[in-house]
Amino acid sequence: MKQTKKKATKMSMRFKLVTLPLILLFIAILGIGSISSYSTRKSLIHQMKNDGLEIVSQIAKQIEQNNTSLQVITEKIDSDIKQVGQFVRSNQNQLSPALLKQFSKDLEIDEINVFDKNGEILYSNLDENVGFIAPKDHVLFTFLNNQKDFLSEESRKSTVSENYYKYGYVKNLNGGAIQIGVLANKLQALTEKFDYQTLVENLVQNKNIVYALFIDKNLKAVAHSNKNRIGIDLTDTGSKTAAVDGKPYSSEFFYEGEKVNVYDILYPVVINGKHVGAINVGLSMKDVYASVKQNILLVSAVGILFFILIGSVLFLMSNNIVKLLNSLKIHLNFIADGDFTKDISKKELNRKDELGEMANALVCMENSVKKIIQNITEKSTQTTTNSDSLASISEEMSASSQELAMTMSQVADGATNQSQDLKDSVDSLSELKNNIENIDLELQNVKKETENAANKATIGEQEMNTLVKSIDEMKQAFELVVGKVKTLTHSIHEISGITEIICTISEQTNLLALNAAIEAARAGEHGKGFSVVAEEVRKLAEESKQFTEKIINLVSSITKDTNEMIYTSKNATQSVEEQTTSLEKTLKAFKDILVSVENIVPFMDKTHHAMHKIIQSKDTLMEKVSKVSSLTEENSAGIQQVSASSQELSASSEEVASTAQTLNEIAMHLMHTIECFKIS
Repeated sequence: MKQTKKKATKMSMRFKLVTLPLILLFIAILGIGSISSYSTRKSLIHQMKNDGLEIVSQIAKQIEQNNTSLQVITEKIDSDIKQVGQFVRSNQNQLSPALLKQFSKDLEIDEINVFDKNGEILYSNLDENVGFIAPKDHVLFTFLNNQKDFLSEESRKSTVSENYYKYGYVKNLNGGAIQIGVLANKLQALTEKFDYQTLVENLVQNKNIVYALFIDKNLKAVAHSNKNRIGIDLTDTGSKTAAVDGKPYSSEFFYEGEKVNVYDILYPVVINGKHVGAINVGLSMKDVYASVKQNILLVSAVGILFFILIGSVLFLMSNNIVKLLNSLKIHLNFIADGDFTKDISKKELNRKDELGEMANALVCMENSVKKIIQNITEKSTQTTTNSDSLASISEEMSASSQELAMTMSQVADGATNQSQDLKDSVDSLSELKNNIENIDLELQNVKKETENAANKATIGEQEMNTLVKSIDEMKQAFELVVGKVKTLTHSIHEISGITEIICTISEQTNLLALNAAIEAARAGEHGKGFSVVAEEVRKLAEESKQFTEKIINLVSSITKDTNEMIYTSKNATQSVEEQTTSLEKTLKAFKDILVSVENIVPFMDKTHHAMHKIIQSKDTLMEKVSKVSSLTEENSAGIQQVSASSQELSASSEEVASTAQTLNEIAMHLMHTIECFKIS
């Protein structure tokens, strides 16, 4: 059984010295390989992204240059066609098939047709075209119906040959049009060469490019290296970012079409400053993964080599260490059994490494333990003797401390009751203090309100005096008005008498005028002038009478109003006199109130002064009672503390006695324990 245990321990130590370092080494190699692979992959993908963006940006620039070149060539051909058409139009009056043939030869133009406004060819350099009538859906009629002077068609294939022609139209002076056609095989070849589909098909010729496509701004694949996918609608984020937002985009994903991982790069295409879509290229990541795999294999091979080499060195070193440790373990087993008579060999003690230091340290420890055991033996004997004496002393001290604790407990109960009574007195005085302060506060408020009432009564008296004075002035004013109205009444009576006199005079004047008119009539021609004057006098008399009657009516109305005013003034004067009497009574009542308020103020001052003295006496009493209560509480606390200390002393004495007994037992047990050690 011992042999099996030793073997297991030996294997355990070797496991710790060999296997654990190898495991850590394996983890380190694995970590280095993983980091290296990740770093390599990241670096290669970053390089692929940069290279891919550079390639795709160059493709985008090439597309722009191709379109610009094609546009320049097309514009040059359109310009030549337009110039030829204008030249033919300038010779409108001399046109004939022969002349057009000559123009075609001299200007190197393949076809010249002159249409009338109905779409019929009147003249042509090609005899078979004369008399041809264009169908209603022909582009000619669209051109004739708009305001443009020139129209250019896209190049189109001939229906009778493999050639491509480009046609242009110039409006004629008679309402028709002149059609100019040139051979456009080179232009068509260039157009096909610069076509998006041709471009993407050429791109996939490179083995590192898995697919290529062109996406317009409507997210439709207008050209694709896989022709089955031409015209598909795209909804992915990359297509939206590049084709719509005009920003480069790149990502990595698994391409189902070729069953391969690709690095997808999209780049916006701009032609003549206008964003028209994006070019999308998928770069194969086979080389990246191959490089990563090669890096993993290299790191794995180097790691395995180092693993084997370091494992061998660790095994040889651990075998020597385990032998020495096994020898030290055997010696420690003897010490564990209490046998200090065995010695460690000189060979092990003379080693110059850490294990030799451990062996020497073990010898030093063994010698120290021997001395400790000897000292324990001597001190245990002394402890047994002293613990017996300590136990008897502690029993006597425990009895005395119990009596002291009982006495102090009784004193503490009395002090506690006294402290509680004083505390209740302090609470009652505190409540009394609050009530006195509240009374003082209310008295101050009453004093303020009394002073406010006195001030308001004084102000009221002043206002009442002012009101009485105003009413007296109003009474005098009414009396003055009554006097003026009476004077006015007298004047009106005089006016009435005068108007009656005027009315009488008017009647007499009217009568005299009538008599004068009669006398003038009797005088005949000599009395005509006098008759006119008499008539005018009569009219004036009538008007005076009318005005006098109006004045009489007005005087009657004024007389009636003045009588009513006199009556109203008398009533107002009587009301003013009654108000004056009431105000005088009110004023007398205000004066009585003011006297009463002024009498209250001195009494309030005396009451407030007396209450102030009570508050001062109360503060002094509260201070002294608080001091007595504090001293009583301190005394009670001190007595309780002494009582507690006495109880603790009694408990400590009992504990000392118990400890002394326990110490005696420990000393006896210790003596019995060290008897098993062999020192010599």
